[in-house]
Amino acid sequence: MLEELLSKLDLSYTQKILENMIRINSIIGQEAELAEYLRNELEALGLKCEVDEIEPRRPNIYVRIKSENPGKRLNYNGHLDTIPVVDGWETDPFNPVIKDGKLFGLGVCDMKAGIACIIDMLRAFTNSGYSFNGELSFSGVIDEEAYGKGAKAMLKTDFAQVDAIVLAEPYSGDELKPIPLGITGKILYDISVKGKAAHAFRPHLGINAIEELGKILNNLNKLNFKTHPDFGEGNYSTLKIEGGYDIYSVVVPAIARMEVNRLLFPGETVHMAI
Repeated sequence: MLEELLSKLDLSYTQKILENMIRINSIIGQEAELAEYLRNELEALGLKCEVDEIEPRRPNIYVRIKSENPGKRLNYNGHLDTIPVVDGWETDPFNPVIKDGKLFGLGVCDMKAGIACIIDMLRAFTNSGYSFNGELSFSGVIDEEAYGKGAKAMLKTDFAQVDAIVLAEPYSGDELKPIPLGITGKILYDISVKGKAAHAFRPHLGINAIEELGKILNNLNKLNFKTHPDFGEGNYSTLKIEGGYDIYSVVVPAIARMEVNRLLFPGETVHMAI
C-alpha cells in the first residue's frame, strides 16, 4: 500500500505547479493571487479549502485530509510570500528558466518548491486512497518574510493543536547533519537616536543623529551570541538605516533610526537575548 502511495508522486506535476507559482507575483503583501491559485489546484483534487483573510487580500489557506479513524494530526506548512526583487537578476524573476539543470525564478527555493512538493504529496494521498489514522493538513500562510502575521493568526486556530508541523523550508540534511527538530526565531529591533538640529556649516552646534547611530552600528559585532548544535552560531543583520532630509537641506540630522534582525535559537527567549 505504501509503495502504491509513493508511486503516485509525480515530479513533472510538481515542476508544473512550481513553474505556475513562479509566474505569480506573491511578494510580501501580494499573496492573494497565489492563494487563489493553490485553492483552485487543491479543490481540483477534491479537497475543500478554508480561506482566512488575515488582512485585505492577504489570506491564509488551509486544507485537511481526515481519516475515519482517530490518530495524530500532522500539518505541512509553507509561506506564500517571497522577498521583493533585488538587483542582480539575469533573467525575468517571474519567468521560470531552466539552466544547467536548475530552475531559476523568484521564490523557487524559498519556498515555492516546498509548497509544490506538499501539493504533489496531497495529490498522491487523494489518488491512492491510502489508509491512515488521524489527520493530514496543509497550511499556506502570509507574511513570513516580514512579521509572521500569517503564522501568528494560524496559531489562534485549531491548527495550533496539531501534534507536529513539518516546514517545507529549504534545508539540506543528510546522515551527518539531519534535518533538525525545531526552528530559529527572530527579534526585530527598531533603534532610534535623537540628536540636535543645526546648520551643517556649523555642525558643532548640533548633535548628528546619523553619526551617533553609526557608533551603535559599529559596535554590534561585539555582541556575544550563543551557539546551537543544530543551528550554529547566533547572528544579527542590519536591515535598514534612515535619517536626514527628504529634500536636500544643509541641516544636521536630528533623528536617525535603524532596524536590526537578531536570530533566536530554540529555547532562547526574547528576554535572554536582550
